[in-house]
Amino acid sequence: MTLPTLRLPYFDADSARYAMEAQSGGELYFFAHKFDVQADIIRDGEQLQTGGMDVWLYRVRSSGAKSLNFFFDQFYLPEGGLLYIYSTRGENIIGGFGAVNNNPSQVLATRPISSDDVIIECQVPQGAEKPRLHLSEVNHGVREMRAAGPSFSPGVQKSLVCAPHVICFPEVSEVSRAVCVVSVNGVATGTGCLVNTVKEDGVYMMTASHVYTLNFRYDGVWRDREHMAETMVLFFNYKSPLCSGDVAPQVDQTIAGASLIGLDMEDDITLVKLHQNLPESYGGYCLGWDMSQAPQAPLYNLHHPNLEPMRLNICYKDPENSSFTESGTPFKPNRHWKVNGWDMGTTERGSSGSPLLDRNLRMIGGLTAGASTCYAPGNADYFFRLNTLLTSQTEDARQILEVLNPGGELRQRDGKHLSKPEERWFRISHIKGLDSGGGLQDKFLDVPSVHELLGGKDLEAIGERYFLRKGAQVGGFYVVFRNDKEAKISGRKIHYALYGNSSGVPLAQGEISLGENVTIPGGNGPGIVRNVRPSAEVYEIYTELAKPITMHLDGPLILSLRTMDLGQDISLMVQRDGGYSGMVSMRGGKWLKDDALGDISLWIDPLVSDPNEGLSEGDIPLMLVKAISEDSISLLLHPKEQDQPTQILVYNLLGGIIMKLDTHSTIVQIPRERLAGLGVVLIQARNGDDHMAEKIYVPTR
Repeated sequence: MTLPTLRLPYFDADSARYAMEAQSGGELYFFAHKFDVQADIIRDGEQLQTGGMDVWLYRVRSSGAKSLNFFFDQFYLPEGGLLYIYSTRGENIIGGFGAVNNNPSQVLATRPISSDDVIIECQVPQGAEKPRLHLSEVNHGVREMRAAGPSFSPGVQKSLVCAPHVICFPEVSEVSRAVCVVSVNGVATGTGCLVNTVKEDGVYMMTASHVYTLNFRYDGVWRDREHMAETMVLFFNYKSPLCSGDVAPQVDQTIAGASLIGLDMEDDITLVKLHQNLPESYGGYCLGWDMSQAPQAPLYNLHHPNLEPMRLNICYKDPENSSFTESGTPFKPNRHWKVNGWDMGTTERGSSGSPLLDRNLRMIGGLTAGASTCYAPGNADYFFRLNTLLTSQTEDARQILEVLNPGGELRQRDGKHLSKPEERWFRISHIKGLDSGGGLQDKFLDVPSVHELLGGKDLEAIGERYFLRKGAQVGGFYVVFRNDKEAKISGRKIHYALYGNSSGVPLAQGEISLGENVTIPGGNGPGIVRNVRPSAEVYEIYTELAKPITMHLDGPLILSLRTMDLGQDISLMVQRDGGYSGMVSMRGGKWLKDDALGDISLWIDPLVSDPNEGLSEGDIPLMLVKAISEDSISLLLHPKEQDQPTQILVYNLLGGIIMKLDTHSTIVQIPRERLAGLGVVLIQARNGDDHMAEKIYVPTR
């Protein structure tokens, strides 16, 4: 079947990219070139009927594109209608969008899809109201946008070694749920965050004005004020589940479209209101804020540099009231916080708009610009100040303040969860060391399949057993898979089941969805293809239960997968000697535990309403070695006796003391130069009666 096709013209991608970056001042991560188009998918598309659905198909090609993303200036779907966009070969897909995506503006912006040749498919139940789908913008990717799909290979996310992944620091886990990648106008990204408001009438996102308008000059690169908000796509929870970054994070937790509240160019502050609330499974959080005049360190900055999974910067110096008045910027003097270098981390293109938090993890500003790098972390970065809203005379600033803090009556406001306490969900795991250093090879067995690990043709299912408390609910679960990059897994289904005890009767069961149903034209008409193959070697997938399971008694819960569906080309991540033994297998309809395998766990993590299932403070070690960089070794401390200092001792292999210090801080940096030429050293931490030691290897630089 030959489909109606929109073919976009050739252009010089390198020249377009250089021009965009020059226009932005180098602060944003530009990834796409915009084409204005006019395509009515319903009028111009190929229409057919299949499975009780009216289907419209339309093809878009832009040769050489790293990715494509789209803006529909007319969008409406009736109940039961679905919209998909997928590559012509079926290896990548986004959607399905449905009636839930309808909004007052009747527009839709999409996240990028990794392809230069796609099919837009709209499905509507026969007899339903006719959909409206008019395409007005196509954005041709001129460089990799990593959020376009889980396309990481191990090690890629380590490119900013001086800025650790947020998973390495559990203390910022809650606030990290507020931070998002902000894609604007389909061509560039920065960082933003959800903020708590006194006027609690929706969900609000704050970023820098130069992110919203794509440059500091506000000179017409952007179309109009409201249009830029409508094109926004926000990516939430875009962070690796492993401290080393070796696991590709999910990229499907997105929200598209917003309305503008205020664009305060003089202070670089922009606030928008999202068209939709976040789904419960996102675990959304809105940052608290502080508008006082003297915030205190330590300072935290959570951001997406170069569109990397979320990173963390830390500074132990109080911020300075300062000015950022470089040529071409509209900012008045004394409207910024100056951070005089980072003790850990750096900023890059794409970090713009990211929140600066004080010692209480309340937002005090957002990134405007700076000069810090991994090689020069002592260079200053500048952040817009929230408290300038109290004195600004612009109408946009007043509109922002009216939502955030009407009348400027408050100086502080705590953060809040978007879900009610009884509806809040937490991811728990038996896998140890996720927030510590080391990659996959340090934490998991290298086994091609569960069959090789357990053996036997009578193996029916494999699962991870948790012990949950009475009243706890399970809303879904994560599974981390590893697959052969050459595996042909399109159309594969993986059956799951949840069991409450050792019997063979499941509490819930279904199939893990690796994608959605799409109609790909064939030689003799349309055919149905079930999903696509994730392109990463190691990736996680979240599956939501149709109805949460409630534990009526204290007891076990087994999350299992049918082994025949995994085969030899797809396997689960397996950890041995992590300190917990949760793996069980089903043979003959009964769940069994193979004690000969020792302590072994599968990376299957439930999403539960009670995060404290059986966990105790003793599970958290006193000291974690977080990272070994070019200049220092970073230690994260969890002292139980907060009023007593933690003593750190560093020994050489002969028992000689190389370094000794007492600290009340939770983060300690050991200079590499103090350990030059020693190779293996022993680091000991002691806090009250709690103590531990760990050997590390410090290679010669």
